Amino acid sequence: MPTKHPKTIRGHLVDTTPKYYRIRQRSPHQFTRFRTPAWGSRVASSITKGSKLVTGKVRGKDEWRIQTILIPKRGKTASKAVSLASRIRKKVEKK
Repeated sequence: MPTKHPKTIRGHLVDTTPKYYRIRQRSPHQFTRFRTPAWGSRVASSITKGSKLVTGKVRGKDEWRIQTILIPKRGKTASKAVSLASRIRKKVEKK
Protein backbone atom coordinates (compact mmCIF):
# COMPACT_ATOMS: atom_id res chain seq x y z
CA MET A 1 0.00 0.00 0.00
CA PRO A 2 1.48 3.39 -1.00
CA THR A 3 2.31 6.02 1.58
CA LYS A 4 -0.46 8.49 2.47
CA HIS A 5 1.75 11.51 1.90
CA PRO A 6 4.11 11.12 -1.05
CA LYS A 7 7.36 13.09 -1.10
CA THR A 8 8.27 15.43 -3.92
CA ILE A 9 11.80 14.82 -5.18
CA ARG A 10 13.09 16.83 -8.13
CA GLY A 11 9.55 17.59 -9.29
CA HIS A 12 8.23 14.01 -9.05
CA LEU A 13 5.80 12.63 -6.49
CA VAL A 14 7.35 9.55 -4.91
CA ASP A 15 5.20 7.02 -3.02
CA THR A 16 6.78 4.16 -1.14
CA THR A 17 5.44 0.65 -0.75
CA PRO A 18 7.13 -2.17 1.14
CA LYS A 19 9.08 -3.20 -2.00
CA TYR A 20 9.01 -0.26 -4.42
CA TYR A 21 9.42 3.45 -4.92
CA ARG A 22 6.58 4.59 -7.21
CA ILE A 23 7.73 7.63 -9.19
CA ARG A 24 4.73 9.38 -10.70
CA GLN A 25 5.25 10.73 -14.21
CA ARG A 26 1.69 11.98 -14.80
CA SER A 27 -1.47 12.34 -12.71
CA PRO A 28 -3.64 9.21 -12.69
CA HIS A 29 -6.65 11.47 -13.37
CA GLN A 30 -5.41 11.94 -16.96
CA PHE A 31 -6.15 8.27 -17.74
CA THR A 32 -9.10 5.91 -18.07
CA ARG A 33 -7.32 2.51 -17.88
CA PHE A 34 -3.99 1.24 -16.63
CA ARG A 35 -1.64 -1.61 -17.60
CA THR A 36 1.73 -2.94 -16.57
CA PRO A 37 2.98 -4.18 -19.96
CA ALA A 38 5.61 -6.91 -20.23
CA TRP A 39 7.60 -4.84 -22.76
CA GLY A 40 7.76 -2.02 -20.18
CA SER A 41 9.20 -4.32 -17.55
CA ARG A 42 11.86 -5.52 -20.01
CA VAL A 43 12.89 -1.96 -20.89
CA ALA A 44 12.82 -0.79 -17.26
CA SER A 45 14.76 -3.84 -16.05
CA SER A 46 17.48 -3.08 -18.60
CA ILE A 47 18.21 0.04 -16.51
CA THR A 48 17.67 -1.46 -13.05
CA LYS A 49 16.59 -5.05 -12.39
CA GLY A 50 13.01 -5.59 -11.23
CA SER A 51 11.66 -2.20 -12.33
CA LYS A 52 8.24 -1.85 -13.96
CA LEU A 53 6.20 0.69 -15.89
CA VAL A 54 2.53 1.45 -15.42
CA THR A 55 0.97 2.88 -18.55
CA GLY A 56 -2.39 4.60 -18.88
CA LYS A 57 -4.81 5.22 -21.73
CA VAL A 58 -5.16 9.00 -22.08
CA ARG A 59 -8.72 10.28 -21.56
CA GLY A 60 -10.45 10.97 -24.86
CA LYS A 61 -7.52 9.76 -26.98
CA ASP A 62 -6.35 6.49 -28.45
CA GLU A 63 -2.86 6.67 -26.95
CA TRP A 64 -1.02 5.23 -23.99
CA ARG A 65 1.56 7.05 -21.87
CA ILE A 66 3.75 6.23 -18.87
CA GLN A 67 1.85 7.05 -15.69
CA THR A 68 4.28 5.76 -13.08
CA ILE A 69 7.56 3.89 -12.83
CA LEU A 70 8.22 1.37 -10.06
CA ILE A 71 11.80 1.00 -8.83
CA PRO A 72 12.70 -1.75 -6.32
CA LYS A 73 13.76 -0.25 -2.99
CA ARG A 74 16.53 -2.75 -2.27
CA GLY A 75 19.77 -0.79 -1.84
CA LYS A 76 18.42 2.49 -3.28
CA THR A 77 17.43 5.86 -1.90
CA ALA A 78 14.33 7.68 -3.14
CA SER A 79 16.58 10.21 -4.87
CA LYS A 80 18.45 7.45 -6.72
CA ALA A 81 15.10 5.90 -7.72
CA VAL A 82 14.03 9.23 -9.28
CA SER A 83 17.27 9.32 -11.30
CA LEU A 84 16.74 5.75 -12.50
CA ALA A 85 13.10 6.49 -13.42
CA SER A 86 14.27 9.45 -15.50
CA ARG A 87 16.68 7.20 -17.42
CA ILE A 88 13.91 4.63 -17.99
CA ARG A 89 11.48 7.26 -19.26
CA LYS A 90 14.08 8.67 -21.68
CA LYS A 91 14.82 5.19 -23.01
CA VAL A 92 11.11 4.43 -23.58
CA GLU A 93 10.31 7.79 -25.18
CA LYS A 94 13.34 7.52 -27.48
CA LYS A 95 11.85 4.42 -29.15
